[in-house]
Amino acid sequence: MEEKKKFDGGKVIITSILVLVTAAVFMSIGYFAGTNVNKETSDLVTPTTSATTVAKKSASATTTASATATSATADWKTYTNEKYGFKLTFNDLWKGYKVVEEVPVENSDLVSDLYLRVYVPTSSSVWSGKMDGYWDVFTVSVYSLKNWENLQAEEGPKPTMIDQNSKYVFGFSTAQDNPSDGRDILVDAKNIKNTFQFTK
Repeated sequence: MEEKKKFDGGKVIITSILVLVTAAVFMSIGYFAGTNVNKETSDLVTPTTSATTVAKKSASATTTASATATSATADWKTYTNEKYGFKLTFNDLWKGYKVVEEVPVENSDLVSDLYLRVYVPTSSSVWSGKMDGYWDVFTVSVYSLKNWENLQAEEGPKPTMIDQNSKYVFGFSTAQDNPSDGRDILVDAKNIKNTFQFTK
């Protein structure tokens, strides 16, 4: 007499569950491995400090201005802005300064025609700003007469007026903080403001 084979449903169910759990584990490992590879790859981007990068950082930080860096000339103690017709005179504390011109983009909420941010070198490793190895000490802002008038009607802190001509008002504002090696320069910023002269 032939022995009948019995169907053991419990074993089949347990085996099926084990197969599904194993497949799920392998899929999870594959997913997380892929995500980590993408993250590690994105972390490998090396920052640069070219003028183009400074412009991109400035624009992305404010999303309302495009910027270009101006290198110091041979006569580095005098900064002259031909377009708006003025100059500033710097002393030895400011050696190595750079001027970054930020122009508000169309439809921005900025009322100035131009922001001239003056940066100086810093040895501080903890200071972070738009330009590696530099920090921005003060800003000269250029306003049309109408925009300056509109600004005065708004609430909140405002730049102080340096001077004005028949077309523009020139404002001045300083940084709120400074790196450890920048205190003297920040104090001297008002002296630089007082050297402002029209060239035309």
